[in-house]
Parts: sequence; C-alpha cells; structure tokens
Amino acid sequence: MKLKSICLFSLLTLLSGGMQAQKENGYKVNIQLGNQSDGRIMVSERVPNTTAWFTDTLQLKGGKTVHTGKLKDPCLVTYSLYKSKEDFIGTFSIFLDNSPCVQVKGKDLRSLTITGSSTNDEYQRIEKEGKLVFSRYASLRYQYGKAFGNKALRDSLEVLYKKSFDDVYSYIMQLPNFAESKVVAYYVYDYLMNDSKKLKTALAKFSPSMDSNVYIKYCKEELARQEKIAVGRDAYDFCLSDIDGKQYRLSDYRGKYVLMEFSASWCGWCKKEIPFLKKVYEAHKDDKNFQMFTINLDDKKEKWEKDVKELNLPWPVISDLKAFNSEVTDAYNVHGIPMIFLISPEGKIVANNLRGENMIKTVAKHLEEMNTSPFSLKGSIQGFNGGRAYLYTSHPESRLVDSCDVKNDIFILKGRLKKSMRGFLFVRHSNGIDAAMSDMYLQPGDMGVDFKADGRRYIATYSNAPLQAEYEALVDEFKGSEAYKKYKQASDKVQKEFLEKNSASPKLQAQQCEALFAAFEYMLNEKGKSKSEAMTSLLNDYSGWLTIEQLETLCKRMDASLQDSYYLTILRNYIAKEQKVATGKLAINFTAKDLNGKEHSLSDFQGKYIFLEFSASWCSWCKKEIPFIRKAYETLKDKNIVFITLMMDDKRERWVSDVEKYNIEWLNLSDLKGIRNSEIAKDYNVSAIPASFVINPDGIIIDRDLRGERILSTLKEYLK
Repeated sequence: MKLKSICLFSLLTLLSGGMQAQKENGYKVNIQLGNQSDGRIMVSERVPNTTAWFTDTLQLKGGKTVHTGKLKDPCLVTYSLYKSKEDFIGTFSIFLDNSPCVQVKGKDLRSLTITGSSTNDEYQRIEKEGKLVFSRYASLRYQYGKAFGNKALRDSLEVLYKKSFDDVYSYIMQLPNFAESKVVAYYVYDYLMNDSKKLKTALAKFSPSMDSNVYIKYCKEELARQEKIAVGRDAYDFCLSDIDGKQYRLSDYRGKYVLMEFSASWCGWCKKEIPFLKKVYEAHKDDKNFQMFTINLDDKKEKWEKDVKELNLPWPVISDLKAFNSEVTDAYNVHGIPMIFLISPEGKIVANNLRGENMIKTVAKHLEEMNTSPFSLKGSIQGFNGGRAYLYTSHPESRLVDSCDVKNDIFILKGRLKKSMRGFLFVRHSNGIDAAMSDMYLQPGDMGVDFKADGRRYIATYSNAPLQAEYEALVDEFKGSEAYKKYKQASDKVQKEFLEKNSASPKLQAQQCEALFAAFEYMLNEKGKSKSEAMTSLLNDYSGWLTIEQLETLCKRMDASLQDSYYLTILRNYIAKEQKVATGKLAINFTAKDLNGKEHSLSDFQGKYIFLEFSASWCSWCKKEIPFIRKAYETLKDKNIVFITLMMDDKRERWVSDVEKYNIEWLNLSDLKGIRNSEIAKDYNVSAIPASFVINPDGIIIDRDLRGERILSTLKEYLK
C-alpha cells in the first residue's frame, strides 16, 4: 500500500513537472472556424511599449490554423480575421498565457468557445460579471467625448461619466485574488492609468512578486512620470524657438502664470481645443501676469510652419521638431495630445490635463486670486430674519459678488476685488421684496454695515470702510459748494425742457456742461481733491453730463498715483471709445437682420444720409421718441435719407411685438444680443438708450443724440 502511494505521488509529480515544462516552452493555440475556409489572422498583443501593432500573421486554411509562441507574462491578445487583404470580418481576444493546448472552436466569431487557459477563464469571468459596469462606462465615455464643445450637454453628462468611472474602479478593486492576479494587473493598466490617485491605491494592493509583471511594471513607471508633473511639482524649464528663430525660455516668465499647450498639425482634437484657447487669450491678453504658449510636436519644419501660418494664433507657437522624442515631452510625460498645463508664477505646476471650459475657469480662477484681494462685509439689519442679502458691483460690471441668508439679523458677504469700487447691497424678504438697499465703496479688508429701522425704511451706517466715509464726505462737500448749486440750476432747466419738449436746446445743454465742469474744477483747485480716490468715483457718476474734452481734462488733473484706479481706468476707456464715434469720425460698419431675416449693412446706404437710433422694447424713454422719429420719417422719407432703428433686445418675440405695437414703418434691425452683449452697441459705445447718430453720404458721423423736435429740424438743415 505504501509502495502504491509512493508510485502515485511520483506519477503526479512527473505530470505536474511535465505540464510546467510545457508552459515554459510556450503556448499553442489551435483555432478552428467552421464556416471560414481560407483567410488570414492578424495578431496583436495589448502590452505597453509595443513596437508594432501586429506581432504575427496566421494563414487560415480550411478554417484552421495554429498560433505558437512564448510569453514572458500573460497578456491580452487580439486576433483580427480577414477573408481577403481588405475584407475585414471581425475580432476575438484571448488572455493568453503559455498554456500548451488552448482550443478555439466555433462556427463563426459569435459562437466561439475558448478552453485550455486558466488566465483566459479568469478574464472571461471578469468580463461577464462586469459587463454592465464596463459597457455603461464605455458608452458614457464616448458620449462625454463627443459632447466636447457643447457645454450644456457635457455638463449634464459629467456627473454620470465620473460615476461610471468610479463604478469601474470599485469593481476592479474588489476582484478575487487581486494581489497575485496577472489578469487584474491588465485591468488596472487598461482603466486606471490616467488617474494617479486611483492608480497608486490599486498598485499598493499587489504582491511584491508582481513587480516584474509587464502591466505592473509599466504602471509604476507611468505613476512615477505622472508624479513628476503632479500639482505642486517644479515645472521643467526649457528653451524652444518659434518659426522665426526667436527663443522662449519658460523661466523667463517667472512672476506670471503660463498656460502651456502641447499640440501638432495632425491632431484633430487639438484643433477642437483652439476656440477655448482663444477665449482664454482674449480674456487675459492684456493681463501683465499671464503668458500663453503652444508647443508644436511635429517633426517636419514645413508641417509646423504651415500649421502656424494657417491657424495664425496670436500667441507664440514653439518647437524643437523632435515630436514625442523630446526632452520636453519626456519631462511633461506627454504621450497624448492635446495636453495642457498651467504653471504658477513660482514655476510650479498648478494644473494639468486641462481642457475646454474647465481650462477657461481654472485660468480665470488663478489669475483672479493673483490680481485681486479678499474682502468681507459683515452686516446686521434690525428685526430681520429669514430673508437674503445680495451684493453686486456697480455699473459697468453689475456683477453678483455674493449672496447669503440673513439669520438672526446677521449676514456675511465675501468676495475678491481687483481694485476698490462701488457696489450695491440689497437685503430682501423671503418673498423677494427689497427691505433695505444701499450703495457703498467696496475695498479689501473686513468691512461692516449696520441697518437701523427709521419708520418704513432702513438707514445704513458703515464701519471700517474708509473709502465709503471719504466718498460720503466728498459728496456733501461737492453738493454744498456754490459751483455745484449753479450746475444744479442749469441742470433743472435742462430737465424741465426735456419733460416739456422731450429735448433741450444745445445752448442750454452746453451751459449745464460748463457749470458742472466748473464745479469739479472748484473741487480740484480750491479743495485739493486731486489725490482723492473717492473723487474718481464722483467724476464717474457725472461723466455723462460732461463733454468728452471736459472729462479728459479732469481725468488728467487727477494725481498720477490714481491713474490705475478702477474709475479712472473706466473713464479713460470710455473716452477712447467715445472718440472713435465722435462727430467727424467715419461711422463703423455693421450688419444686422430685419424682421424677415434679411441682412442689412450700414455700408449698403452709402451715398445717403442716415439717422441711426438705438432703442429697445423695454425702454420707456425710447417710446417717447417714436412720435418725433415718425414725424421726421413721414416728412423726409422721399429725401436722400434712410431711417434705421437698431433694437437692443435679446428676445425676438419682444422685438416683433414692439414693432407691431408702435407700427414702425422705417427699417428696424437687431442682432438680438441685448445692449450688454451687442458688438454694435459696443462699437458705438452705447450703454444707455435712446441714443442716435446722424451720418452723412460719405459715411461720416456729423451729429449725435438728437431728441424730440430737434430730430426733424436738424435733419432738415442737413438735407437742404
């Protein structure tokens, strides 16, 4: 009995050793396809750093062939079947090890059974049990990628896409025999390579015996490369040239944020990224703390130069013409493009793998933090609970800075400011009705505001707000001066005439401008307010009642230390825009559509006088102008003049309704972008309506802002 046991043990040992020896000798895959006579099978191994897509070619004779070879590590092998040279039929895959007798049988590719490989059995089980998880991820990944450029759709898919990836990760991490499985190693390589955090966690679960596995080894190398370009790491310095030979060194731009894109002439996805890159450039091109580069990865100079000239990008496009064999691509681990990095002023990587809208937001966020300072506004409002507080910046920004609930009379609003500026604070009941409001001068630091009830209204008192206190004192001093009182008298006469006639005489308006100019001269000369930042805000408040020449003179009188202040910057920009559309300047051409969708350009009417009015359905003062424009139109429509009203609406139905309601007979156009977003309004510096321009047959602006009876009387004079 003992002898039999010894013999049996020896036999098992011999068989086991023989099988191991066969595995060490390599694999043998017998393929039998019942309905396929002759053809060829192209073999590819899904392993990292492969030098060729196809590693072998098998000839199929009578539906049969044999694939032999030897693998260092088990890996996924794909077999692509062709009936003829170009007649592709389909594929099947095996997670192949060095098993000596792998059998692949079936009438066709759909009915295949694969036996003889334990690693393939494991692979098939993982695929079957994870089918729903993998297919959902693949579908959402495709949809998410396809939605690039469609912000609304991409945003709606983002949560689902990320959740599906998390589900794949969770499924992989709970697979049996994780630590020793060469099949699981493939799934980690295939799915987790682009997520450093998840990849690192997964790799830590493998046994040290797996370190030499082809997938694990590559994943660890890739993780090391990814960690070199992780957020917070030093950005690799480089020196590359543009097509004209000018050199750009990254370290020369210390102190600035640098957006750096890797691209190539042949890359379709890179071309899709260009509109987003252009948005970043347009938003920050004047920011002294920002620079952009595109690093071209072509290896032929003619392709690079052609791409540069065709795209005509306004930022530098640089290259070493080494493609993916460059020290730069190696340092930044670039093996797929587009690849976009944001580098900090200290030369650190602050973001990588940026794309689309996320890139725009990321750059804006970091530049805002660099160019702005934080502030907070702690407020209290007597006897108030359950409403909400809102803080907006003043015109022209008119941006919501922050909002919060009011709890037990208290609210705290926070934000960031590039420069000190005025803002508007609203406290609203839960039903949306305003309870209290105030405008105040916002500045960096911790400010306070206290609202006390005074009958049916609230009175605001500010604390730790020196610019607000300065502004309030300045207004009192300004309005208390004799010079201001003379201006107020002139202003009252203008307002009275406007109410009576819908216009005021040029002489009366000129007197008003002169009186206001004198009042500011008094504050600057007699009161020495040229160094007061609050004075710049006061000047901005009254800028619309001064001539451009007067406004420019007063701006220049302000101290040099204030020239970069918020309101002087706004005023200089306003003056520059006004000078472009001043009388004597060539009218800026534009194109807009009428109600029938037909396009009209201003240049279409060259050789005629043009009365161009900016209006909108929501503008009550514009409605008061309609009878006067109609009278001028009816009187002069047979003369050498065309009347055009440009509607600053953003909703077609409102535009249509307004034209029908008021029976507008003259040419009525719109770009349906609204007054804030209309390029036409921006070109003509129109931020308030009604506004009008008179253009002569040579296309020169000869008059502006005609109102009431002056429309007809002035146009008659020009048409004589």
